[in-house]
Amino acid sequence: MGLGWFKNLGGLLEREEFDLPNDAEIQAWADSIQAELVGAQGSEKTRLLYTLANAMIFLNQIQEKKKPKKPIVKNDKGKWVWVSDEDVQEKHELDDK
Repeated sequence: MGLGWFKNLGGLLEREEFDLPNDAEIQAWADSIQAELVGAQGSEKTRLLYTLANAMIFLNQIQEKKKPKKPIVKNDKGKWVWVSDEDVQEKHELDDK
């Protein structure tokens, strides 16, 4: 256990890699939960509500992952800035030629 262990806390701070399921599967799962929720009462209704909330969180993560990210670059002052859509289109036009 040297200094390297303390910097990373034994691997606890590493970002975990995972594969997200298909969004159609999650949407079908959420729809089935909503159908079950119609007639549910008491603790069953609470369980289904929390399960539906988790399904919606998963669906949101999948949709966010599919969104194209806006590129950033360093400007002449060394600060990170968003690249405008016009600059991106111009670059792609130059690449096509």
